[in-house]
Formats: sequence, C-alpha cells, structure tokens
Amino acid sequence: MRIFGLAAFVAASLSVPVSAQTSGELGKDVDAIAAHFSDTPIIGMTIAVSRGGRIVFIRGYGHSDLASGTAAGPDTVYEIGSITKEFTAAAILRLVERGRLRLDAPIHQYFPELTAAAPEVTLSHLLSHTSGLSSERSAEDLTAPTDPEAIIAFLASRPAEFQPGEKFRYNNNGYNLLGLLIERASGTSWQDYMEREFFAPLALESTHVCAASRDPRVSKAYRHPVKGSGGPSEFERHHPSSTYAAGAICSTAADLLRWQEALVSGEVVGEQSVALMATPRTLSSGMPAPYGLGLFSDDALGEPHLHHGGASSGFITQLGYFPQDGTGIVVLTNGIYAGAIAEQIEQSVLRVSRGEDAGLPINLPLSPAERAGFAGTYDLGPVEIEVYEQDGVLRAQPGDQVSTRLLYQGEMRFIAEHDPQIEFIFEAANGQAAALTLRNRGRAMPPAKRVAN
Repeated sequence: MRIFGLAAFVAASLSVPVSAQTSGELGKDVDAIAAHFSDTPIIGMTIAVSRGGRIVFIRGYGHSDLASGTAAGPDTVYEIGSITKEFTAAAILRLVERGRLRLDAPIHQYFPELTAAAPEVTLSHLLSHTSGLSSERSAEDLTAPTDPEAIIAFLASRPAEFQPGEKFRYNNNGYNLLGLLIERASGTSWQDYMEREFFAPLALESTHVCAASRDPRVSKAYRHPVKGSGGPSEFERHHPSSTYAAGAICSTAADLLRWQEALVSGEVVGEQSVALMATPRTLSSGMPAPYGLGLFSDDALGEPHLHHGGASSGFITQLGYFPQDGTGIVVLTNGIYAGAIAEQIEQSVLRVSRGEDAGLPINLPLSPAERAGFAGTYDLGPVEIEVYEQDGVLRAQPGDQVSTRLLYQGEMRFIAEHDPQIEFIFEAANGQAAALTLRNRGRAMPPAKRVAN
C-alpha cells in the first residue's frame, strides 16, 4: 500500500482522475518522443513507465556501445549518478529508525574533526543540501581513485558558504560524508550496506555499486559533440570512490522503478521517513527549499512531482514519481548534454501516458541556404556565441562550452533545446543574420553583432 495519504498529497489524490493509454498506444507515442530527441544527440536511452507499481512500458533506443553496435535495451545498465542519493538518504533514515543516528544531532558528534568547521550542522542539513559546508569539488580528477575519508579533512579546511539552514545549495560533499556516517553507524562499508539492506532484499538484481574497472554489463557513455569534434567520443569514466555515496550506483530502468515503488509503499523506510524525504525543507527565511531529505519535490504539469536526476561519466538520468495516480517514469541516457532534456522527456512521457499531446516544442524546417544564413560568430561581450550547422542541424556554442540544438520557431526566432525559455532572436541584413539577441525568461541581453561568418 502506498503511503502518500499524507496531508501534502491528499488534495492531489482527490483531483479528477486521469485517463491512461494502453501499452501499444503508449509505445507509439514514446517512440515519437525518442525520435524527436534523436538529433540532440542521444546515443542510447532506456525509458520505462509504471502504474501502481506495475511496469507497463519499457524500451531501449539507440546504442549502449557505438563501437560494437550493441543496442540499448530494457536491461541495459547505466550509471545513475545522483539518483544514488535516494539510496544513501534512505539508509540514513533507516539507521535513524533503528536508533543508531539522530537527524537533529550535530555532525561533529559523529565526526569530531568537524567540530570547528561545522558546530551547528546536523544530519538533516546534510540530507537537504542546506548545511552551508563547502560545495567545492573535493577531488581534482574524478577519474582517479580517492579515499572517501579524505572528505573530512577537506571540509574541515574550508570555510562555510552560509549558515546552516539559510540556503539550499546542492552539495555532493555532504552526501559523501553521509556515506562515511553509514559506515561508522553500521560497522560495514557503504557498498556492503547497500547490498545487504536494499539491493538483495528488494531483488534489485541488476543494481550494484559501480565497479572500479569498466564493467562490460554497463553501457558506455559519450561526450556531446562540439564544433569540429568529429562526432561523439567516449566519456572518461568517473571512479566510484570519487562519486561514492553521492553518485556511484549502477542500475537498470526496471530496477529503479522497483526501488521507487518499494520506497513510496513504505517497504524501504516507514511512513514518517518517506514524508521527510518528500517534504521540502523550510529555510531560516521561511521560504521553502526545493528538496526534502533525499528527494526533489515540486509541481510538474500542475501536480505533485517527486524526483531525482543524475549526471555521472556522461550519463544523464531522471527518476520521477507522480503521486496523483502512482505513475513512475525513468529516463536513462548515455550521451546528452543537459539534465533538463531528461526532464523534458519525462514530462512528455507523462503527458502521453495520460492520453495527452506530448507537448514537444516545434522545430520548423529550414533549407540548407536558410541555415547557412544564420551561421556565424556573434559577439555577446563576455563571450562569443558560435552558431553553426552540423549534420543538418543548427547549434549554438558559447565559448568552449557544449553546444545546444536550436529549434526554429519562425520569424527569425529559435529556442534552445535544453531550455525552451532561452530564445535566440536574429535580425537580418542583406539576406542573412546580422545580429543576435539572447533572451532568457523574457529578459533580453544587448544585441550581439555578427563578427564572423
């Protein structure tokens, strides 16, 4: 039985029931969504949908390994990145339930080395990313092995970024510290605790802490191409000792939906603990944070949405749950450049699962000559933006950052694929674009002149 009868979710559950598609109809619509994003590019992807704990759709797209031609499928294993934090948070709450830890306890009670650096930081602050501890990356090279214990000395040597509870600032260091706390409280390694408490009892047979060497069961991941890169290249793999309790788990789409169902049904931790994970924390200012104790909580398409995304070694992932009707959606990819795209896919899949239009942004066709008329370098002041054509697609690349696909809306206006609220508005002269105005959420920057073709 799902336990989201809690007050925060009762109102949503009483709204008008939504209609659902049959598996066949859903498959066609999800195929169309995957096709829309194929030029992103997405090298490989697996999408799955569950309703009431039962998987009603799962399918792979593209490749898990370009060199061998191996297709991505329902059973493809991906690095899940920060979705790992759900597991780490649940482990802490389970230890709290067993009386081994206290959420309101100062962390220096467990880590005396942090007495001076974190006198008022509690476990709740770590879980909710409101600790104020340094969020600076602690390891220079994520591909190299590291000692997770080193995070203690690192945090002890860094000044606080803000007072505990004052702000929300995403912090991998805090979750790696929680991994060490699990080890100290349980007397076993974080990896063994995950296996003993979660993976084995919940029959998550394809879920494991990622291996130190490349595991042949795990998909490869790819860098998003930049201009002149010659296509996707394999991403350097992050070492699991570097990502650790903040992001070192590998899993499949089916296993993640099973995990999610076990979590929301109270099989992983009790009702009160799930409520703590799902309820946004209140900052000292009285404003809500977007995060509870291990989950993002917000509204999507007008209804409550619990979710976590991940990014690791080129993998971009998204796991979401919609309490209104118990829909779960997971999107696992091995080669896109922005987590926002995985979220767009998730929400488009939600729409079609309800029998609605996918809500994908339009991309009007342009002839080769028209595309060439927009290509060039535009001087924005702090940075130059290069607009170029690659494989019949217009892209924009600011400085040495990755490029985004531009979707043509008509009348010299484009939107960024990864964030449709970023607009590229061109002005023409002599048959081609002469200037570019970049507008972000309605706020326009000064026009950027075209300085090179």
